Amino acid sequence: MTPPAIAAEPDRPTTGPLVVGPVRGFWQTRDPGGWIWGALYTPLAAALAVDQLNRQVDDHLGIGMSVVLVRLLITAAAVGPMLLILGSSSWGEARWRIDDQGVSFAPPKGEPTFLAWPDVEQLKLADAIILRGRAARVTFSSTLPEPDRREVARRIHERLEADFDWEPRPIPRRTVGGFIRLLTTEATLLTAFVATTFGPAVIQQAGGPPIAWIGRIAFIVWLILLAASFVTRHKRAEDRRWISRRPAAPSL
Repeated sequence: MTPPAIAAEPDRPTTGPLVVGPVRGFWQTRDPGGWIWGALYTPLAAALAVDQLNRQVDDHLGIGMSVVLVRLLITAAAVGPMLLILGSSSWGEARWRIDDQGVSFAPPKGEPTFLAWPDVEQLKLADAIILRGRAARVTFSSTLPEPDRREVARRIHERLEADFDWEPRPIPRRTVGGFIRLLTTEATLLTAFVATTFGPAVIQQAGGPPIAWIGRIAFIVWLILLAASFVTRHKRAEDRRWISRRPAAPSL
């Protein structure tokens, strides 16, 4: 299936090299992959755990040390991911160029990135237009002026229309067996959540050892797992938006 043609911008050249920019901003930032979420959740979970165990921590480190640890860990959770994303970035004006050979991106600092048309393996025409190959990746920022963005999308579509599979990926259909497995998994997780979160408090109230703090920490862990689940689902939804190159026809 081929998408409808993208109309050219009026009063704008439709052939020859297209130069977009300059556009000011932060460039060459890192993708917020799973390591970013680890940098966010690990110190945050540690801070919440230390807060729950403050009496035990203070017994070993001295009165008030747990408060200092909590503040340091929360600061690391707030600042760490941003430093990791922007640590290798640069601020300034960036430019893009589209021509018969491919697309290139010239950041404020460092060498330009060039991606030839035959090397483009995947693309995404979303708010930010992304072309990805094995050795390079070029991203047209979502902050581009709308006329520039439309013209970039038109040029890319015009150049790669015949080589890419524009049909959306089919969403897998859920079978009866899969639905039953889903219900079983959710029931098991719900049972584990109730047992680990409320069980220790019930045991303590019934005259058992003082282990209610285990339930509070378990609740924190479950919240982190829930957030990680949402992140994973979002990533899968984003992956379905990628358009891939058609496999090469087998040679006879």
